[in-house]
Amino acid sequence: MRVNVRIEHMSSEPVLLPVWIMAYRYQGQVYRFLLNGQTAKPTGEAPTSWRKVLGVVAVAVVVALLAILATGLGRF
Repeated sequence: MRVNVRIEHMSSEPVLLPVWIMAYRYQGQVYRFLLNGQTAKPTGEAPTSWRKVLGVVAVAVVVALLAILATGLGRF
């Protein structure tokens, strides 16, 4: 058996840069987060607390309603 492998136009560039790695456990599940120290590009996923998301939306709605009432736009 004879094999002729030809690889062209490949290059590599060694880069040494800091990568910040964080792993944590939230509600029994492990989450990993990486942050490139040179470009600040984050990689990974974060847990979502739907209770907190709904709380923020509710606060935003209340603030918007108070702003409407305070400016008098709520009067007909």
